[in-house]
Amino acid sequence: VEILQRNEHIDDEVRDRALSRLDGETKRMTRLLNDLLLLAELNEAPFGQALPVDLAELVRTRIDDLQLQEPGRHVTLEGPDSVLVVGYHEQLERLIANIIANVQRHTPSTARVVVTITEDSATATLTCDDGGSGMAPETLERVNHGVVRFASERNRSAGGSGLGLPIIQSIVRQHGGSIQFLKSTLGGLRVTITLPKSK
Repeated sequence: VEILQRNEHIDDEVRDRALSRLDGETKRMTRLLNDLLLLAELNEAPFGQALPVDLAELVRTRIDDLQLQEPGRHVTLEGPDSVLVVGYHEQLERLIANIIANVQRHTPSTARVVVTITEDSATATLTCDDGGSGMAPETLERVNHGVVRFASERNRSAGGSGLGLPIIQSIVRQHGGSIQFLKSTLGGLRVTITLPKSK
């Protein structure tokens, strides 16, 4: 904005670059504000009555959306066709969306991604493995202890607000579940989420 205000006779190329940067920053700040508002909501009372939600269907739908956006991505889904957990549909949908968005932002399109759903009598476990660059050991330790906002430079270049993992953790906690971040056998990041099943 300052560039445009200071230069009355700015050429088209410089103006277009300035407007493009302004548009990018505006979108980033909008995402940041929306994520901050969501975090505030998640830290308040639960969203009404928890109901059975088909975790497998949510994951399958989000992976289908990803492969429509990026047909070249290799994503494998393993597990049963239907697994019911108890929770809030909109928040669980956001949980899955954030996990997939993290894969999109931080792994190359050629990297393998394997999403696995398993269950026992009481819980369902969702594991997402990717073949990206992963996290440094010290970063993994921080995120597993709840210190998860990355450096602003990393998030800005990746197009995120830096609040995706705090949102994931808040949603999991709200549902009485657990989450763990590890190094994946594929070379990147493994995210493991365990949630109570619907009785």
